[in-house]
Amino acid sequence: MRALLVVVTVVAVLTSQEADACSCQAPGPPCETMFSATVFVGKVLSSKPTQATGSLSSGTATTTFELIETLHADTPLGKTVELTHQTNGNICGIAFDVGKTYVVYAGGAAGQLSAGACSRTHRLGTSDEDVAYAHALPKRLLAKVEGRVVRMEGHEKLPLEKLEVRAADAGVSAKVAKNGTFTLDLPPGSHRLELVSDIATLWERSSTTVFVPHAASCAKPMLNVQWNGRIDGRVTGPDGGVVAGVEVYALPQKGAPHWRAADTTKVDGTFEVSGLAPGAYVLAVSPEDFGGLSPTSPFPTTWAPGVTDRKKAKAVTVAPAGRSGPVDFVVPQPMQTISLKVVVKSKSGAVVQGAQVNVAPENGNRSTGAGTDASGAIVVKELGGVVLVVRACAPADMKKCVTAKRAFEGDAIVNLTLPE
Repeated sequence: MRALLVVVTVVAVLTSQEADACSCQAPGPPCETMFSATVFVGKVLSSKPTQATGSLSSGTATTTFELIETLHADTPLGKTVELTHQTNGNICGIAFDVGKTYVVYAGGAAGQLSAGACSRTHRLGTSDEDVAYAHALPKRLLAKVEGRVVRMEGHEKLPLEKLEVRAADAGVSAKVAKNGTFTLDLPPGSHRLELVSDIATLWERSSTTVFVPHAASCAKPMLNVQWNGRIDGRVTGPDGGVVAGVEVYALPQKGAPHWRAADTTKVDGTFEVSGLAPGAYVLAVSPEDFGGLSPTSPFPTTWAPGVTDRKKAKAVTVAPAGRSGPVDFVVPQPMQTISLKVVVKSKSGAVVQGAQVNVAPENGNRSTGAGTDASGAIVVKELGGVVLVVRACAPADMKKCVTAKRAFEGDAIVNLTLPE
């Protein structure tokens, strides 16, 4: 069957790329940063490009310091210290003026030290905070951990003051204040923080390990939390067999969803959607709010317990803590998924590498796109029987495009020829 080719013209919007720039978080206070670096006070004796033909305006330089004082070092420093660093003409480069004195935060081993603009390296001041801290290191036995608990999106009503943070290995815990702050006194070392609560849980990607290298050090961890409401259940097909590998979404019964709350069914068809705020929810497979029917979710939009009309969906109420369910969920037979290979050629018949291809359902809200490989092709997974719009544009000219539109009942190859 021949594909219908329709040549269309699209006005391209070109944007110039900005030059790369240094972007980094501001370094923490001395108690947080000093013990993970080699820190010294030094007067610049010389600063020269690493290569003989180089320039200090760009490239790499070696700066030699006369050591005035060591503030922190794992190994002793000599009378002079050499530092290799990117210069101001480079991303995150740094410059040193000969004859001036600096507080240097360096990384690397002795003899191979380096520093950059993102460190606490700075010109020595008259009342320098870092020097003052090093001179008056508190004679503490326990490091101070001053953390913050932050609600994830959509969890703004979660009462933080009802939470507790615990470092089980050290046997200490602290109540969380209403503004989300907490303080723990911990011995030096690595500690795993836990959230003690029935109504909340840590976000799955939240880092829970804090490291304090010294009793005089500090740390400021941030814990992302969400409500602990959960809905579990099991998905089966029309024949009663379990359905594995399908995403089940929990959406508020009223209003738009704040975030993507979903779980993928396991080999036995079971699921558990977690992190839900208190309220009423309806469960769905392939909901339009999250792209609808797709090759990765080839089931028509279905609402629990197995209806196509959202108004007929059975609502599930989630309490501030605990589990709701189980929910028995029946989905229809999935649509066929197909493999679609799109090959882009020039008018002369040569394959075109780097052509931009986009494949989308005619009446859908999703699309798949990529650049063609050396053979002028890309391969995408799609749904059989759905009218697809396949579009290709020249690598460097978005005005030179071609479009094919049709439904495919099985695996197919679409050959597109770009216009002159």
